[in-house]
Amino acid sequence: MKKLIASLLAVCLICMVSACGAKAPAAETPSSVTEKATETVAEPKQTPTEITWWNYPNSIGEDLSIKLADEFMAKYDWITVNVEQKTADGIAEQISIAANTGALPDVQSGAAQWVLGYATMGLLRPIDACVDKAIWPEAMVQALSVDGSYYIAPYTNNAIGFAVNRDILKACGVNDLVPDSTGTWSFETFTEVLKAVSDPSNGRYGLGYYAADTGGDQVHHCLLWGFGAKSYSDDNKQCVLNSPEAVEGLEYLVNLQDQGLTNPGVAGASCNDVINNMFAGGQVCFVMANSGHMGGIRTAFKEGTYNEFDMDLVPFPTVDGTSSNTASFTDGIWLWNTGDDAREEAANLFMEYLASKDVLTRIGEQEGLGLISPLVDADLSNLSEDAQKAYNLFKYAGNYGIGVPGYAEIRPLLVANLQAAFNHELSAAEALADFENQANEVIKSNLS
Repeated sequence: MKKLIASLLAVCLICMVSACGAKAPAAETPSSVTEKATETVAEPKQTPTEITWWNYPNSIGEDLSIKLADEFMAKYDWITVNVEQKTADGIAEQISIAANTGALPDVQSGAAQWVLGYATMGLLRPIDACVDKAIWPEAMVQALSVDGSYYIAPYTNNAIGFAVNRDILKACGVNDLVPDSTGTWSFETFTEVLKAVSDPSNGRYGLGYYAADTGGDQVHHCLLWGFGAKSYSDDNKQCVLNSPEAVEGLEYLVNLQDQGLTNPGVAGASCNDVINNMFAGGQVCFVMANSGHMGGIRTAFKEGTYNEFDMDLVPFPTVDGTSSNTASFTDGIWLWNTGDDAREEAANLFMEYLASKDVLTRIGEQEGLGLISPLVDADLSNLSEDAQKAYNLFKYAGNYGIGVPGYAEIRPLLVANLQAAFNHELSAAEALADFENQANEVIKSNLS
């Protein structure tokens, strides 16, 4: 990653970020106002400017992206927006090549996790002055900010919580102890419920948990946060997960396995198997999920793969039971630091347009894409019940590392140390200390 960024850092250091919007005209004198009243004054001509938008059509449809660009160009006729449709396949490599060759687009849309780590490296431009941050939940704005600056304007989001089998809760007499998506609850109550629903002798466990690979690894952060832990510093330049609170949380999770309250062999269990087989098949009562996972399980119910049950999405517990935590999966719009003042000023105007409440609402209303608008006053009437429940969790979003330099390299390091903890090869304290040291080495390497 150091090599990827090195060629552009010099450019980033000398480039000045353009103010959003057009430059204000000079103040007029009374005499000039009088002259304008008696003669026609020609408007100053804008310099023709071309900008490029890499769009992710899985969330902003191809037709809509072209329409939005056309509408913008009709208003700002000196700006040409070249729209290029990009898929997720190979996007990381495309961004890397573009960064190394000075061919970054001006504007891009897609998954925030692709790029937020570039903010710390100086390749993304802050959008604070281009958008009205009040239209999104504050926690989401914080999750998409780096070192106090806001970088990504979200237009769709999903959030994880616990999918739960309410039929098991009812059969065990503890359904009333588990809140719906608008409530909160404590780890004490969660443990009580797990003990009530677990029946290891018959192959049923309270919590479906896994650490075989990086799939679904966001849940580890969320549960440790519930004990008061924090994963990364506010400026995303340091891992801070090796704390007494995190150690307490990991010890708690390992003990759940040892007591038979989770599926055995957590270190070797995969996210996909635990969610789509064990939970869908009624072998575990709780599992990490978002509305997309739940939609897939409901399809399996309809196809007869598994027997249908009453499935709900609920918040993660915390020690005090007064709040919750979640990891959000966000698609949004961002600006690259190209070093060209004219292009950056035009891109600022385009960002103002795309991130306006009206346009974001239109993006969220697209049919067939299953988008969940993250706007604080979004119309939820057309959403599925599962999507509405995920929306209720947005306000708990936290920083699980997508803005950290070397995020992709760090993820497997956490999983490896969790495996060691669940296999009792390392204590919780040793595992988290090793992870923090390794993660900080990666961050340091990517920043140097």
